[in-house]
Amino acid sequence: MMCKMAFLLALAAVLAASCQRRVPMTAAPTESTPTQDSGTTGQDPEPAEVTIVGTLKPTVEPGGWILDTAEGEFLLLRLVAFTDRAWFKSGNRLRARGRVDREVLTTFMQGTPFLVNELEPGRK
Repeated sequence: MMCKMAFLLALAAVLAASCQRRVPMTAAPTESTPTQDSGTTGQDPEPAEVTIVGTLKPTVEPGGWILDTAEGEFLLLRLVAFTDRAWFKSGNRLRARGRVDREVLTTFMQGTPFLVNELEPGRK
């Protein structure tokens, strides 16, 4: 009985250790470009900012916004500075400058997460 208990405790410790992921509390999320994997070992290089143009649409879940582009749907994040603008309306064509962040966790089920740095009306 004692041997069985010791085995179960050792197994639990091994499982718990294998599930841990060490991430410093001050670390920023890892980012990657929308076009390709770096294909290198070690840390990915800092992704370049990209500009995407598309139609603004609400997400299926309340509170989120998607930019529907020729390349696919992008979940727009960090929009607080833009949502009160007159041109920020569903159906409008917008241009966003920022970076894709495939590592960010959201509650939204649509689109590739896109960290917005600039947002403005796009050309028709």
